[in-house]
Amino acid sequence: MMKRKYRWLIGISLVLITLSLGALLTIRILTYAPTTQSLAVLSLDHVEDLGTAVVLHPFDDVKATVVFYPGGFVEPESYLLLGNALALKGYRVIVVRMPLNLAILGINRAQDYLDLVEGPLILAGHSLGGASAAFFVDRNPERVDGLILMAAYPAEGLSLVDLPLAVLSIQGSEDLILNQEAFEATREHLPSNTTFVMLDGGNHAGFGAYGAQRGDGEATLSPSAQRTQILDAIESWFEQSFGGAQ
Repeated sequence: MMKRKYRWLIGISLVLITLSLGALLTIRILTYAPTTQSLAVLSLDHVEDLGTAVVLHPFDDVKATVVFYPGGFVEPESYLLLGNALALKGYRVIVVRMPLNLAILGINRAQDYLDLVEGPLILAGHSLGGASAAFFVDRNPERVDGLILMAAYPAEGLSLVDLPLAVLSIQGSEDLILNQEAFEATREHLPSNTTFVMLDGGNHAGFGAYGAQRGDGEATLSPSAQRTQILDAIESWFEQSFGGAQ
């Protein structure tokens, strides 16, 4: 009787181990890795790898701090080219590493970096990372000054409309990943002064640097051109919303 019980427990354990390994393998297959150029940013002198996040420090005074949540199943290093471009403009950028590369599993991780914040605190995120950043803003409205949604929108039922919050929403015209119906339906969940920017020729993957994404549209903008337009949109919005003041 006891031997039969142990055999049953061993069998269940083997099944669970097999399922776990299968899930981890599937996640690995689905995960997008950074380009070599983006990964190389880690070696720059003003870039600090904390293990749980990568911090890109500006060379001069910090005019704002951007805490960035990566897209779902995208390795965070894929956003270092954009983060570096922002750092060169005076922003301290903190690209957060998430459990299983899913920001929805680490919504509150921005809390871990509040002691690094100088100037206005801006939460930013791409795709699922943007939706997760919106959750953090909803939970901590008194801590966050701005929200940047890149090919992203707040979850259904989550309203930020009454918050004294500056919001920038950027999308690409060739993005076939973004759920346009949900995007339009949730526009009314954002503050009335939200700035919406369309990148003509941009796609979903162009917000990072991880190559082509399954199911995405074909961009007519080069990756560097899309990053430049994203940076210009952020700079213009920041100037309008915060006066560019440090």
